[in-house]
Amino acid sequence: MFAIIFFWTPPHFWALAICCREDYEKVNYPMMPLVKGEELTRKQIVYYSISLIPLSAALYFTGALGGIYLVSAVGLSLLFLWGAFRIYREKTRKVSWQFFGYSIVYLLLLFLVMILDVV
Repeated sequence: MFAIIFFWTPPHFWALAICCREDYEKVNYPMMPLVKGEELTRKQIVYYSISLIPLSAALYFTGALGGIYLVSAVGLSLLFLWGAFRIYREKTRKVSWQFFGYSIVYLLLLFLVMILDVV
């Protein structure tokens, strides 16, 4: 679970940083889109999102959770990756906000499924 949160956090906050770039720039706060550029940030969002697929599935393969969790985790992670690809391709603030919003829903649903799978 730690690894899932660890690899979920950067895409979540980088999407927010893309949305609020001007605000971070005004206060000289070094978020990745300002320091390394939006193009690299968008690529990193995709890379981290790819890593969430095997990380989320690992809880099934370790025997900690069952098949309901596996199907749900892979489906939710694929939607997360689809959102990351949209950020990379479309480059609009609206898409970044949508991804940011889904990232919150992703983590909530993933943990909810963890609970439901063991009940």
